[in-house]
Order: sequence, then structure tokens, then C-alpha cells
Amino acid sequence: MSIQRKATASVTMNITDDEIFNDERGYTEQFQERVLDEGRSTSLMTLEKAVGGEVRVELKLNARLESNENIIVDGIAELYEGVSENSTDLDGRREFGMVVPKDEIITHNVNIRNDDEGGDHAEITIAISNMEI
Repeated sequence: MSIQRKATASVTMNITDDEIFNDERGYTEQFQERVLDEGRSTSLMTLEKAVGGEVRVELKLNARLESNENIIVDGIAELYEGVSENSTDLDGRREFGMVVPKDEIITHNVNIRNDDEGGDHAEITIAISNMEI
């Protein structure tokens, strides 16, 4: 019999576009719920926010339910900075993982910086739960 669990992700993202005189700031949050099947990788959340006409942060979370009912979450946060919010100039990248035991909620913080030019940054808070359906 295949195991199923409910994963919920709650994410907040604070972004700063570093400017000489006045920094521009942006905030977004998202809540997503998915039913996971044992052994199958599932996209849990994709979140994107642009700020100040120059900075964009993207977050991707994938989840997999293990036979022991733990949820394994793999995440990637990327910061782009350029002449527009659609820039493909990747200036910061953070990969991370989380293990969310059965019937628990785990919180993880990701700080991403502009590793090339400095200044721009984002603080991301991720809370994942692993609950019975």
C-alpha cells in the first residue's frame, strides 16, 4: 500500500534592492499545500518576486515522501540583478535541504546576497509541515 502525507509550505520573502540614496524593498508571502506520494518527487512551490526594477528573487521547493514518512525538501533560491527585473544575470544562488519528520513543522531561513556586485539581498523564511491526510 502506498503511503501519502500532506505537505504544506508557508514562505515569506523580504527583498532589498540596494541603492545609493534610497533602498527599494519588497515583500511577498505564499502558502501551498500538496499531497505527496511515497518515493515521488513533487514541486511543492515556486515563488518569484521583483523589486526596484532591477532585482528579482526566485525560490523553488521540491518535496519527496520517504518510506519512513519523512519529507525531504530540496530548495534553490536565486537572486538576479540587472537593468530590468527580467534580467538573466544570476548574482546569487543558495541550495539547501530540509528533513521534515512525520507530524512535525520545520522552519528554515535562507539569506541570499548579491555575490557579484554586493548590496542587494533577500531574507526568506520557509516553514514546512508533514501531516496526515
